[in-house]
Amino acid sequence: MKKYYLPPIGFGLFYQLGALENVINNENYELYGSSGGAIVCLLSILKKEDRDIFFLMNITKKIRQKFYFNFYPYLNHFIKEVFIILDSYDNTYIEQKLKTIYIEVTEICHIFHLKRRFIQPQNLIELKDLVISSCYLPFVFWHRNPFYYQVKDKKYFDGFFGNFSNITNDFIKIDSYQFATIVPSTESKFVSDYQKGKMYNFQEKNKKFTLLSFVQISLKILYDVCLYIPNNLSQKKKIAYIENAKLYS
Repeated sequence: MKKYYLPPIGFGLFYQLGALENVINNENYELYGSSGGAIVCLLSILKKEDRDIFFLMNITKKIRQKFYFNFYPYLNHFIKEVFIILDSYDNTYIEQKLKTIYIEVTEICHIFHLKRRFIQPQNLIELKDLVISSCYLPFVFWHRNPFYYQVKDKKYFDGFFGNFSNITNDFIKIDSYQFATIVPSTESKFVSDYQKGKMYNFQEKNKKFTLLSFVQISLKILYDVCLYIPNNLSQKKKIAYIENAKLYS
């Protein structure tokens, strides 16, 4: 049984999904996902015909037309769309797939104690809560509380902070930090990342998350923000113009 670790890379998750296309349905495996990697774990449950990248792009297109400064409704909506598909699958298939998935979360035990946890979801509802918890970056996600996402009596937030996405050599870590960003990109960029992921070299040694990794990700996010905001506003103006033209035609 091979264990694959999907580190937190936010909207770079489609690169990881591309890499895992060489794994899913071909061998015995377990997936351990954090943040964006947790979303990939969710998508791994989809059957091949429903995991088609262009099909997934149609889902994201519905959501990207709204500009969210709070990414909780963005992710929550995306999961609901995926669950519509999963609800059509039989329970036996879902149960078997859930046995291959572990979601990484950071648990707040008390104010000075954070604990890394890998949790295997027992059902789709628990999977949804764990995926949101694993992605719950403080102040970027906001649902009742800007610091953590509460599931029953547990307080969780982004899985990255439990151990800064470093893992033992028992795992095959999908090195993908160069694609990490918290800024949603275009559908064409997602597809491009996916195609690059399909060429991933699984023989690479695990790379640790370092200060340099953090600096590189921070600079990429800043670059993506500078591109995304004007492009998004321009797209909204274009949509509004077309709708007004239809109204008066």
